[in-house]
Amino acid sequence: MVELLHHHMRDKGVELCLGDGVAGFEQTDSGSIVVKTAGGKAHDADVVILSIGVRPETKLAKDAGLELGKRGGIRVDDGMRTTDSSIFAVGDAVEVRNKAA
Repeated sequence: MVELLHHHMRDKGVELCLGDGVAGFEQTDSGSIVVKTAGGKAHDADVVILSIGVRPETKLAKDAGLELGKRGGIRVDDGMRTTDSSIFAVGDAVEVRNKAA
């Protein structure tokens, strides 16, 4: 699924720099941004978007016996109810089904 997004962004002229960590940022005298990577490269940028994989903190849910999904999030139904019908969950820790429009 992410490949579709990558393709679309590249078609719009966006340069994606994947697989190399960010070591730091510098601002030039003109106000633009230079991104320094862990691999030793420098990229001039007008806008920087960092997309960092984060795992949800679900220890409490797991300890409570709630079911976790394939990606590690709390499994919920369409009404945000967990596998315990008396517990609802919302936010970054939930795993919902992707619905195609």
